Amino acid sequence: MPTPTATPEPAIGAEPPLEAGSIASTHQSGLEAAGTFTVNSSSTIRGAGEDSGTDTSGARVDLDANSAYQVSQPTEEATRYTYAEGATAYKKNVLDAFDEPEYETDELGRPLAESLTAGRTVLETVRAVDYERSGTVTNDGQQLAVYVANGSDSVETGPLYQGEEITEFSSTLVVNPETGVVHRLQTERTTDAFSAGEPTTVVETLEFSNVGSTTVEQPDWVEQLKNGGD
Repeated sequence: MPTPTATPEPAIGAEPPLEAGSIASTHQSGLEAAGTFTVNSSSTIRGAGEDSGTDTSGARVDLDANSAYQVSQPTEEATRYTYAEGATAYKKNVLDAFDEPEYETDELGRPLAESLTAGRTVLETVRAVDYERSGTVTNDGQQLAVYVANGSDSVETGPLYQGEEITEFSSTLVVNPETGVVHRLQTERTTDAFSAGEPTTVVETLEFSNVGSTTVEQPDWVEQLKNGGD
């Protein structure tokens, strides 16, 4: 997602709190109406010793065709390619330690394309965080509404970060008010969750782009898996 240009808004009085169910449902319906989208996510952990690092994932999704192609990198040494039609997933795992990729076919609990809308993540985050309106940004000619939260008192840790003691917290939510699609959701928290002996900072980012203009193509290696090839 390109870096947006911020536009401050004049203060017009306090807005009512965001309703999590409404934000999540309009996000979901906005993506369904568009039919296709690209989603990128990352989770970066700092200060947790050997657990520190970044887990990244990017996917192209076609809800109309019920297909998705996802590339994820859980570690620097591993990359997973997943192409899914419905709940049937074809996977290619590339590990630096091995010369050849590993292939497998897996039946998921739900269609991958459907799960990548991240409706539950949006719902649970907005439900737990006390956002305030913070102007608009312009991205690709679209005016997007920005909401922010700052301070450990702006998040209810129970439902979202159960059992964690959070000493610092911030979050940004960017929504298209016309379509309801969430274009960016980021949280940053300092927590004791990893028992690393020192505070650990976790930054989680979710971005949606190319809404309605994404294409999904089947990789060449998938056909061999479909035909029972090794």
